[in-house]
Amino acid sequence: MNARYRPCGWTVGLLGAGVMAREIAPHLRAAGCRLRWYNRTADRLQATGDDVVCTSPAVAASGADAVLSLVADDRAAEAVWDGAQGAISTLAPGALAVECSTLTPARVEQWAQSCASAGGRAVDCSLTGGRDRARDGTLIGLAGGAAADLAALDPLLSAFTDHVIAFGPVGYGTRYKLAHNLAAAVTLAGVAEALALAEAAGLDLHQAAEAMSAFGWAAPAAQYAAPQLLNGNFTDVHCSAANLGKDLLYALATATRTGLRLPLAEAAHHQFAAVHDPAAMDMSAVTRTYTATPPEVP
Repeated sequence: MNARYRPCGWTVGLLGAGVMAREIAPHLRAAGCRLRWYNRTADRLQATGDDVVCTSPAVAASGADAVLSLVADDRAAEAVWDGAQGAISTLAPGALAVECSTLTPARVEQWAQSCASAGGRAVDCSLTGGRDRARDGTLIGLAGGAAADLAALDPLLSAFTDHVIAFGPVGYGTRYKLAHNLAAAVTLAGVAEALALAEAAGLDLHQAAEAMSAFGWAAPAAQYAAPQLLNGNFTDVHCSAANLGKDLLYALATATRTGLRLPLAEAAHHQFAAVHDPAAMDMSAVTRTYTATPPEVP
């Protein structure tokens, strides 16, 4: 249990059944929350006898004190929130709507306006820390929203976060999350490229990976990627290559809106797009997108 834990006891609509949603659900139950859970494919839910499995997002949100969304992308977020069967249609006045997915800022801004029109209180709170921190209930929240709404939400967030960083109004947590994941993706791709160079240059790959994991600026990324690279198993997914590639695409779209060019993000996106079956592979599979090519003969 994390140091911030405060018993909650709310009725919570939970939208999505990906890695994060499945890992935080036990912490919500431990905090006394009653879960009303929806996912497009119900067989992915890891519901217990006390959970209510719902047939639509609207049913999940009905009567909920708070609704949390943890879905893959803008399209999925629109599907669970908007329309006649979307969660906003049954959002109770004063209820907290919490978008934890990594989306485009434009989508979050549109969603927040729709929530406000329905009388809800919108907070975006992207999550970082990976599957292990989610399992431990010590994720880091990257939030945007009114100070009063963030304070009201704390008993719920404390169930599965170690701390929450508030970046400003609604949407600002998402803006930071894209920058955060851009740094992670570029660093991971850099480690992959460096190890590919080491192997192509005739170095022992195990020794190079061990040294890179122990010393230097890239050590944390190398520590993450090296075990999967060396054992060749990329199917134990903490964050899929497809999801990180999507985050890079959203970062690039956000940069375009501001007139900024991100050449390293462009290159990293190209590399993650080269991963075979990216939805089923961990992001560390980017290490296998590099192959040695014979040198040109002068």
